[in-house]
Amino acid sequence: ARVSPRGAPVRVTLFTAVLASVIAGAAPLKLIAELANAGTLAAFVATALSMMILRMQRPDLPRPFRTPLWWLVGPLAVAGCLYLFWSLPALTRWLFLGWNLVGLVVYLAWSRRHSVLARG
Repeated sequence: ARVSPRGAPVRVTLFTAVLASVIAGAAPLKLIAELANAGTLAAFVATALSMMILRMQRPDLPRPFRTPLWWLVGPLAVAGCLYLFWSLPALTRWLFLGWNLVGLVVYLAWSRRHSVLARG
């Protein structure tokens, strides 16, 4: 993305601010909070899965922070987050899925023409 002379991505930041303002003005606060919770839970699942995969595939990596009993904490974290995600209203789960699918389509469409592999 383009950045200003000070190194800030001004266009993307303004676009995000306008989009967030429209959503905040149009959607009920309860729904926004539920979607934020869904995103946070998805991030925690990704983190726990990544931690477990790295522990198995790269046990030699230096770790300034170590999760105790990772083989127990990881699966419990994933299970707990999935349980909480499933406890969210069905509309929230569907909107979260839809929003992520839109993001994936945009990402794949953009990267198809702009990735390093597409140029080479």
